[in-house]
Amino acid sequence: MLAQWGGTPGKWLLGITVGDAQGPRLPFRAAFHRSAVLWAYGYGANTLFGFVTAVLAYKSLKRDGATYWDALDGNVVRHGPLSGVYWQVGSTGMLSDTFVCGMADSGILSERQAGEAQDAVVRGTASVLNGGSGVEVRRSVAIDLGNDGAADAGDNAFAGNPANRQVFNNMSPTATVLAQGNQWQSCYPAGSDTAEGCDVDAIATDDTNDAAGSFSLVDVRNPEPQQAEGAVTLTAASPTRVAAGGLIGLTGTGFDAVSGVEGLTPEDCAKLATTNTCAPLHGTCVEFMADGVWTAAADVLGVTPTFVMVRSPLTCTAPTQVRVRRAVLDGGEAVSNPLTICTN
Repeated sequence: MLAQWGGTPGKWLLGITVGDAQGPRLPFRAAFHRSAVLWAYGYGANTLFGFVTAVLAYKSLKRDGATYWDALDGNVVRHGPLSGVYWQVGSTGMLSDTFVCGMADSGILSERQAGEAQDAVVRGTASVLNGGSGVEVRRSVAIDLGNDGAADAGDNAFAGNPANRQVFNNMSPTATVLAQGNQWQSCYPAGSDTAEGCDVDAIATDDTNDAAGSFSLVDVRNPEPQQAEGAVTLTAASPTRVAAGGLIGLTGTGFDAVSGVEGLTPEDCAKLATTNTCAPLHGTCVEFMADGVWTAAADVLGVTPTFVMVRSPLTCTAPTQVRVRRAVLDGGEAVSNPLTICTN
């Protein structure tokens, strides 16, 4: 049913489909793989272990925002009738290295009423091109989108959402949402030529529902300029071996998660490869060393400041390397260290 219709009767009633980067239905092989993993890890292979695996799956869902069988192919959440990630009542945990795009409402919605803001943390995540807002925080308890511009920076990105709603504070009673150390759509106002600094007042007034210099609703201080001269680093790849067209997730720092959504609409979440290009260099470029030549990724599925999911242009037959490049605002480019992949 997943391959034929993109879901089951229960999912249809809830308006949920299970698809991949190519469309709203999984290919048969991927649908079979997901169903097999669900049977083993969700139902315990229809044995007495089913109760144990169900409890573990529930804990994974509460902790990570996804079950094991829906997190196998990377942290990319695209297109939904409501919100992509929902924090409710007393939800706790960390959302990290996740790309949320094209939700009809909010990319991330919080309605927490218990606990502390630091109990619900968002790091290294991009919420872009959503119909309602990038992040909306309601109720009485906030979430943590970044505490400073250093070790506890958010490293998130918010762009392509409606004006004043990249992060929208709708809390009652009013409290501050900490959102420091992030990339923002309005970092560089029109005509800006300073790569190393964002316009904090423009971010406050154009990207949130706060006022310039206030920071009382959304604290956007210490923003991360997405086209600065600072280093781009690669730290890990998963999986380390891949076939041509297969998904590979790269983690690191300094990726540009804003420029690559410029000019796109909420319906364009599957078109990131057209705006994250290597020639010309725009957004975040991922290249693989293939036959002695740096070759662009076959597709780009999601980009955050710390994570990028792409399709490999090659099949691993021997160790090779992958790298990331991005433009610097006032000219030039920043290039990551090469990372070795295709190893045992």
